[in-house]
Amino acid sequence: MKNIVYKVQTISELHEIAGFDKPKHPLVTVIDYSKVAIKDTPESGSFVCSFYTVNFKKHCSFLYGRQTFDHQEGTLHCTAPEQIITFDRKKEAGSTEGWGLYFHPELIRNTALGKKNS
Repeated sequence: MKNIVYKVQTISELHEIAGFDKPKHPLVTVIDYSKVAIKDTPESGSFVCSFYTVNFKKHCSFLYGRQTFDHQEGTLHCTAPEQIITFDRKKEAGSTEGWGLYFHPELIRNTALGKKNS
């Protein structure tokens, strides 16, 4: 099966991919992974987001860079814009419990973190 790459530019696109209604704010959202309903979900694929993410998932397995992470007790991971996360649903132990905070770089533009990446 071909590896699908989701290139997500906006919070609205993220909501559309996840099967959610329009977001309440254009720069920030919180996703409950147990409610995600991606149509025709592939067994594996990659996400490249144009925003920051802070994620907590139980029973998580993913590829970040060249390193595979497999956390049966749960994990908290953060990514910066344009980083690639590769997933393989066969390794996920059937659980989609967790939450993700997604925010656009514009939200922190005038902070130390936002200035560091300019």
